[in-house]
Amino acid sequence: MIASVLLLGASLLYNADMSVGDGLGTPLGWNVNVRGDVKGFKVRSYEVADGPDGRPARVFSFASADGNAYLSQHPFELVAGETYRMGAYVRTSNLKGKVWFGFWNYGWTESVYVDAFPSDTDGRWVPVVWEGVVQGSRTNGYNFAVAGQTGSDPATRLEMRNLRFEALTDRARALSRPLGKDALKTFPSRIV
Repeated sequence: MIASVLLLGASLLYNADMSVGDGLGTPLGWNVNVRGDVKGFKVRSYEVADGPDGRPARVFSFASADGNAYLSQHPFELVAGETYRMGAYVRTSNLKGKVWFGFWNYGWTESVYVDAFPSDTDGRWVPVVWEGVVQGSRTNGYNFAVAGQTGSDPATRLEMRNLRFEALTDRARALSRPLGKDALKTFPSRIV
């Protein structure tokens, strides 16, 4: 049985399981960003994989090691000095490139990344989690992204389920603000 380390609070991520699409092949509320020579970038967000909780997982493919591709969300309002947790369950096979998820503040002066993804989980779902105190931001605004370089080997597989970013203290839960539905009007999914 999978431990419920990621199921305590409400996620600040909009469409965190990426189950709702924008009609153009991108999860609603997520920006797709490609930098460098990234050939074959895909988030096969509608490919079904058996998730640890019986629901579909998302399969990521960042096909080139010559660039960086990521899905991002912004803006969040977080409370400096308060405790948060971000994490996901991952299942990997033949993962050789660098993959991470994390957040950073306005001006990118402080950032936190979780990049300890195992190269092969032998078919098991494993939690990848960070918990800690958020540093300040001039605007209280923060961004979140899932990014990587998985390479072009067809044997490489990265599946992710139950992606979470949650406030753990009462003050953080009361004052943190996720991406709202009104922000989606100015936050189209696109390739930049």
